[in-house]
Amino acid sequence: MVDLNIGMGIQKLMLQEMGAMGSRVLSEQCDKMKTRPEQIKTRDISTLSRNITRALSPVIGYVRAVHIGQDILRYKASMELEEAKAKPISAINQRREVDILFQLGSVSYQMGEWEEAKKHFKDAMRLAKSISYVLRTGECLCQIGHIHKEKSEWNSAIQNFENGLELSRSVNDMRGVADAYRGLGFVYWRKGDYARAIENYEKSIGIGKRIKEKGRIGVINLEFGNVYNAKGELEKAEEYYLRSLEFLKEVKDYEQMGRAYNNLGDIHLQREEWEEAIKDFKKCRESGEIINHDTPKGWALLNLGEALARLGKVDEAVASLDEALVILSKLDMKGGIAVTYRNYGVAYRYKKEWETANEYFEKAREELKELNSPYEEGHLYYEWGSMWKDAWRDKESEECLERSLGIFKKLGAKKFAERAKKALEG
Repeated sequence: MVDLNIGMGIQKLMLQEMGAMGSRVLSEQCDKMKTRPEQIKTRDISTLSRNITRALSPVIGYVRAVHIGQDILRYKASMELEEAKAKPISAINQRREVDILFQLGSVSYQMGEWEEAKKHFKDAMRLAKSISYVLRTGECLCQIGHIHKEKSEWNSAIQNFENGLELSRSVNDMRGVADAYRGLGFVYWRKGDYARAIENYEKSIGIGKRIKEKGRIGVINLEFGNVYNAKGELEKAEEYYLRSLEFLKEVKDYEQMGRAYNNLGDIHLQREEWEEAIKDFKKCRESGEIINHDTPKGWALLNLGEALARLGKVDEAVASLDEALVILSKLDMKGGIAVTYRNYGVAYRYKKEWETANEYFEKAREELKELNSPYEEGHLYYEWGSMWKDAWRDKESEECLERSLGIFKKLGAKKFAERAKKALEG
């Protein structure tokens, strides 16, 4: 029954989303699949969704293209859920219903609809528990953990990842186990507990190698590098970032490649290799441009602003930061906005416009209040204190640098703690 109606529904959806252009793109992609819009089958939908996303991305942008692709998957899953609920209750039908609810949760998660995603995962989990569908229960818990992670709700994230890990391990679901360890690694990194972050990422990457999923291994290496970057162990961080690129290039994951290049640029910033940093930030931006994705472009521009400021090209730096702020504000990326404000402060420090720099550092602090990110707070106070030092405002400088030192000591980030201590003593 679903097959009979799905083609008509997809045609209507594409017309509503994009008008005549949507209908044309649908017809073009159906031609490539050797079918027609009215003949689309449920088995075609996953491929059709991916193909339409790729076709639309250069035209309307990566984020909107992904949303349209996900809307197609949501339409299919919604129809299948109606059909499943209409069937007589049986173990097979209930498992099918759990799987569909999980798909709906995954679609909402991909679209950043956290509450809607959580509702679907919880509905799936309730039904899965009632029929002892342990694998899906574990997956649901991990996905709810990821939602809490996205919202910086670290304790709730840990609880769900640990519960999901236990269930995934009990049914030998190695993908679920690897995902839970990766989620825990990320949360402990953001909480500044680097020892636990490393422990969990090591377990995740070990399992990732066994299940041989190159994209997953690439992302785990990338996030593992972030832990060592936060600790100030730049050589080890660089090693993991370069390793991640090997895998990400193979699977052509340009979004994650952008993250890796951005982080390599950050390594060069910390080494004061400004020109090398600029090269990597431009590669980050290019990765975003290939798929017309604003997130890599926004992060590249905010970091490019810092590198240009350090080089003394302050007007170019401010222009880059202006572009970054427009993009990141549109995406509501509070972490990126906070760093952009911090980098404005750095730029105006070099212009010796102390009060303007101070205003931007204040804005950065306000953004960070919502994020519970001690690592970024430590860097903010270091830059703030350095600015006041240049302005011969010793009291304010000492206060900020002491806060930076205290944060990095607590995090165990020795290199950054030593940097703050040296600035205090200098």
